[in-house]
Amino acid sequence: MQRPAPRGWLGEAATLVCVTDVTPSLSILEYARRFPELDLTDPLTNLGNRRLAALEVEAHLIRYQLHRQDFGAVLFDVDLLHCLNERLGYDCSDRALAGIARTLSGCLEEHDTICRWRGDQFLAMVVGELGAVEARAELCRSAVEGARLEGGGAGGADGVGGGGDGDAGAHPEDLVGRAEFRLRVSKRLGRNRITSSRGDHAA
Repeated sequence: MQRPAPRGWLGEAATLVCVTDVTPSLSILEYARRFPELDLTDPLTNLGNRRLAALEVEAHLIRYQLHRQDFGAVLFDVDLLHCLNERLGYDCSDRALAGIARTLSGCLEEHDTICRWRGDQFLAMVVGELGAVEARAELCRSAVEGARLEGGGAGGADGVGGGGDGDAGAHPEDLVGRAEFRLRVSKRLGRNRITSSRGDHAA
């Protein structure tokens, strides 16, 4: 009798990929680009997709448990993109979304990662203590606002390690859930701002 495929925490069929670490400098995203059959990249933005984002969350939690490497999860949402869809069409909004992805990527350090989470949302994993995560998130927000790409963005940040209230032993879904909660707080407070686990920064 055939057993059902295992399920990942995103609720989809999981694929077990075994990689021998002979190139320790190679990131998960670089593996995804070398092996496109893994289907881990988003074709519109050329960033990692939601499946890769889930792998990145798990990898960062493991690094923290093993090496106490502080990090934060930052979830960005592009404000009012649906208005651009209605006014100028999906092709224009797709170009704007790709431009925003490039802008966000350009604000992050080499050891950080950012993936397209869903629709107009991006999930970044930022290495560092909570203060550094907040600063990087605000840099991203202000860069998108200044890029003339139709509106700014809201963000929610949650840290694991020094100063953050995240539980490093928690399920990855819990960490992203806390970032999603703070994103909703940002929107309630007026959009175009970053709300972190120890306060918020107005634009």
